[in-house]
Amino acid sequence: MNQSLRKRNLDLKGHIGRKMKRRICLTLIFTFLISVYVVSANVEMYLNKNILMPQETLNLTIIVKGYGLENYGKVKFPDIPGFIKVDNQESELPSIVGGKKFILRKYIFSYIPTKSGIFYIPPISIRLPEGVYKSKRIEIRVLNPDGSINKTVYSPPQKNVEKPILKKRKLSLKENVKLVREMDTLNPYEGEQIVLTYKILTRKSINQNVVQSVVPEYSDFWVENITDEVEHNYQTVILSGIKYYSIILQKLVLFPLKSGKLKIDGTKWVIKVKDINPPFKETPKELSVKPIMINVKPIPKENIPSNFKGDVGDYEINVNYRGKNLEVGKTTSIYLTIKGAGNVSAITCPKISVNKDFKILDIKTVHSKFGFYPFKHYGERLLYGGEKVWQVFFYPIRSGKVIFPSINFSFFNPFLSKFISISTKPIVFNVMKSRLTSSSVPKYTNKKIKIKKGKEQELKITIILVLALILFFILFLFFRKKRGDGAVPYEVKLERKIEDLFENVEKNIDKYRTKSFFEVVYTFICDILLFTVGIEIKGMTKEEIRDLLIRKKFKMAHVDSIIEMVELCDMVRFSKTEVEEKKRREIIVKLKEIWNEYKYRRISE
Repeated sequence: MNQSLRKRNLDLKGHIGRKMKRRICLTLIFTFLISVYVVSANVEMYLNKNILMPQETLNLTIIVKGYGLENYGKVKFPDIPGFIKVDNQESELPSIVGGKKFILRKYIFSYIPTKSGIFYIPPISIRLPEGVYKSKRIEIRVLNPDGSINKTVYSPPQKNVEKPILKKRKLSLKENVKLVREMDTLNPYEGEQIVLTYKILTRKSINQNVVQSVVPEYSDFWVENITDEVEHNYQTVILSGIKYYSIILQKLVLFPLKSGKLKIDGTKWVIKVKDINPPFKETPKELSVKPIMINVKPIPKENIPSNFKGDVGDYEINVNYRGKNLEVGKTTSIYLTIKGAGNVSAITCPKISVNKDFKILDIKTVHSKFGFYPFKHYGERLLYGGEKVWQVFFYPIRSGKVIFPSINFSFFNPFLSKFISISTKPIVFNVMKSRLTSSSVPKYTNKKIKIKKGKEQELKITIILVLALILFFILFLFFRKKRGDGAVPYEVKLERKIEDLFENVEKNIDKYRTKSFFEVVYTFICDILLFTVGIEIKGMTKEEIRDLLIRKKFKMAHVDSIIEMVELCDMVRFSKTEVEEKKRREIIVKLKEIWNEYKYRRISE
């Protein structure tokens, strides 16, 4: 009896032990899964379709969600060869889950194809707390307009990798460190691109903190800074059998705004050379290059096309649309693209011929990009440019076959020294009658009801009207005398408004919230340019504002300041960024400097 009881007790203890172990294991597994969920992030990617017709839109959606993503999970818009970006949306939804901040970010990028064939979305890298997420290359097929398959494969263009410098240069072998200025041409046409590069050639180790102490003013040039586009700014070169290290400091693309002898100012850079003995010592050294003159050739005056606007380079033109079936009175749009090598930022939309079959409502720039452009190569020169896309809104006026005419664009090709005209093909739209016909719209009859007025009532109304007119006239004279500006010109009123704004902001700058302050700054910029230039800039892109100011002969330093302030206004107005009071005062001082520079001279074409 005792033995059987003891055996049963041992079996019961073993059962309880196994049960406890199972519970502990399940608890550990559950805890592990919860911890993985809490610390990890998740990335999802969707395509609305991977086989498209030429007029269809490709939507790429990327969702990043997880914990600890405040400084992670950012996505840059991917550039898909053969497509143009027409829209992008970004949203963020933070929430508190389990006492921790959970973030869900959503990106939607919209593209339209420029031609049919097989294309690839390049791999997209997203940095997360536990590492870097990298997607696979995704294949996209764009069918021909008739629905057939085009098997032409378009691979992404090769990125620009500069070749090592092997030719001899005027560099004394006694010099261990030297500043070098390189230009791909010294005899360009007006408007032709000049690639200007500043490099350091050194045989010694230098500190990475290099400062440009003297900055040239490129007042006779349109400037595009492409330093960030350079992938390999560090190279090894051989000069006279001796190895040097070449470090690119700055890379600019200059477009001359006029012909003749133009001067490019000298510049100075301060570097710190690391010494071996004693170790860790750094000796400051100033490097400089002297000013240089270039001869800019004028654009020929013979055989100039009638629609030539001064654009210089080598371009191609294309037009895209969503579909050929339209409806009378219903607004639709086409996308006009100009891309190639040259100053694409300064290109304006070509003139569209007036047609009685449709009405154009608006034209706006929806995309603009500048950088290295794998277009046509002329010799060993690397060409820079990009693409610009306009959205043209219009609606057809009649039904039937409506032809959208060709859009013509002319430019001067400096590499071939001749004018070239290109154009899009006419588009034939099938326009249907409006669905809201007269028979489907309910008809209403408005009957006018006559009211007979007695003579006594008419007299009272007349007396009241006369007294009201007299009172209105007296009030008008009173307020006009009080204000004293009844006959003041509009320009004088605007000048007073700007001066009053300056006085009010300088007194109360510490009382403004950041967003309110930059609303005032944006009003300042709009009013100052309206007064000095005579053109309202609201609704204009930053590239169009820059082009306008350069044409109105603003100093490049002031142009850059205005564009920088506009960008800061946009960033603050659409985010929760805070700006310190010191920075605010610097902005007001810079605005007042610009105002005092231009307010007494109206700038005209």
